[in-house]
Amino acid sequence: MSLRGFTARLCRISTISVIFIAVATNTTNAVQSTDAIRQSVNAAFIPTNFHASTYINVRKIARSRLVDGLEIDRLLPNGSVFAIVGSKNIDNIVSAGHYPTSWSEEGIAAQKQAIVVRGIEAFDVPQIVEAYRLAPATIVDDVQAYRVDTQVLLQYLAFADARTLLLATDEATLKAMVAAREGSDSLLAAQVKSLPAECDLGFAVTFEPLRDGLAKLTRDNPTPAPFQAVNDLPDQVRALSGSLDLTGLRLLKIDVHAYDEDAAAKLKATLDEYLGLAESLWILNARRIIASASEDAGDEFGKALAVFAKQFFESRSVTKRDTLVTATWRRPDGMDALEKTFPGMIRSLLQTLSFNARMRRLHHIGTAIESYRAKHGHYPRPAICDENGKPLLSWRVALLPFQGEAEAEFHKEFHLDEPWDSPHNKQLLKRMPVIYTSDNEHRGKTRFLAVVDDRSVFAPGMGKPVDEFSDSKDGTMLVLEVGPDKAVPWTKPSDFTVEKKALLSGLGEVDGFRGRAFMALFANQGVSALPATIDEDVLLPMFTRDGGEQIDWDAADLDQAP
Repeated sequence: MSLRGFTARLCRISTISVIFIAVATNTTNAVQSTDAIRQSVNAAFIPTNFHASTYINVRKIARSRLVDGLEIDRLLPNGSVFAIVGSKNIDNIVSAGHYPTSWSEEGIAAQKQAIVVRGIEAFDVPQIVEAYRLAPATIVDDVQAYRVDTQVLLQYLAFADARTLLLATDEATLKAMVAAREGSDSLLAAQVKSLPAECDLGFAVTFEPLRDGLAKLTRDNPTPAPFQAVNDLPDQVRALSGSLDLTGLRLLKIDVHAYDEDAAAKLKATLDEYLGLAESLWILNARRIIASASEDAGDEFGKALAVFAKQFFESRSVTKRDTLVTATWRRPDGMDALEKTFPGMIRSLLQTLSFNARMRRLHHIGTAIESYRAKHGHYPRPAICDENGKPLLSWRVALLPFQGEAEAEFHKEFHLDEPWDSPHNKQLLKRMPVIYTSDNEHRGKTRFLAVVDDRSVFAPGMGKPVDEFSDSKDGTMLVLEVGPDKAVPWTKPSDFTVEKKALLSGLGEVDGFRGRAFMALFANQGVSALPATIDEDVLLPMFTRDGGEQIDWDAADLDQAP
């Protein structure tokens, strides 16, 4: 299969997996009591002006037979606090947000996010503080708070108690979260508290604060037929909530809160019409969707999806009571067969997420290399050397000042006149930046190695560093990804050397998505996925900076990612 087809499948499998990962929760756990789930949801920490919230029972997901043996921790973003805590130690998460009432640039910049994480046991605070270089902050007197010293959205963190972790985009939001614990009477908090006891996944949105902005949006950009009823929604919908329940007869429930009974009647008619339209669209496209799903995840999944979808659409019911319109779907019998295919689907999702993340990180490395060249007038050398030319530290350390403020400060902690494994520098190995990470299994080691050769951009030795070269930048490789078995300590001046007799074997056991492939960063900052079976005569010209060769892209069979 070509890498172009490979990339197209990445898109399809990602879409399908994202749809179904949301329902990969435990169907065997005992149902919690209403009081217990209300306490675990932590609705009390939602500020009154927040508009949306999502509740995820992480503990149930981690214990689910649907994801058994799949190392659910790997679903969490590498480098996040959740990864350090570990999903098996988390009870649940509530994610809440204050979204802009104006869709202008200023309004979007005012967006606020907050996350409440409830642990099964007390958090290991010293471990989290050390791992993420948290700086103590005095925000609220009776709460232990920190500022996160990384370039992430959630900049502030606090421990409301031993088992409750709060994260926020800014100080004001964190203060509001702490203040809200005294008892929030917001419509959003009430919706979250009203989630049913059997809820595996829940969400709530209040549209009232956004009403004027949404109304203006629909006036300025009205939705055409057959969806013109969307234009009336800002004047009809006050709030929206929903819950997923895999343990009972009702699979999915969505509650739409209208402003008055007249609006509720119109909403019921709209829901009936649109849900019927959705079923018709499924019928029209089912064959193509199932064929694509079968190609990516196997025939069993495709067949199970067909049965599940048919029963799901047929089970819908829309009812109205006063100002509340409720849509429900029963749990299809075909879901049992669909559940059996989930482990394979999630493995595909994990592979896709890992593949895409590695491509992004290589692109960021390319951006840092270009920033280094712009400042110094030449590309980095493979190593930081002493006055006698002895390699001490990798080029990866030299790039730190070009990766953000936190990384620039981290760079100052290195003793640049000492080798990578000196007593001092060796202590910094465990703090490898996420940008050099390929997976979660090799902490402190990287699979991103520079191509080092007399004719490459990363030329060895202490001669004049490379500033310009004659070959095209989109065909000149700077960095490539080797297999896990060839990973090296990220600060060690060890890279990929061009050995023509064992060129591809030097990559080690590279892994791609549905086939062996490795990624490469080129001098134009583009990232490409190359098959591990690429002809060596096609690959060799990519390593030179001034060979004048023409790259045979058709023979290379690759796709480039900007």
